[in-house]
Amino acid sequence: MLSRQDYTKVPGEIPTFLGFKPDDPAVFKTKQLKELKNGRLAMIAVLGEMMAQQVSGQGTYEQLGSIVAPFLPA
Repeated sequence: MLSRQDYTKVPGEIPTFLGFKPDDPAVFKTKQLKELKNGRLAMIAVLGEMMAQQVSGQGTYEQLGSIVAPFLPA
């Protein structure tokens, strides 16, 4: 069975028993903003990697190998 989204909750309002969500609203707001920015940066990084694969015609590890190869001992 699939979970359905609960539209009565605001973003970030999840049940947590480990204490990850701070009680102070200001601290929560800054952590939430940092998490959003981190997610956006990760999406841009993935997009950049996909574009590099399309332009070079090589996969991620082939690109890494061609960059590192000149520095490896013969």
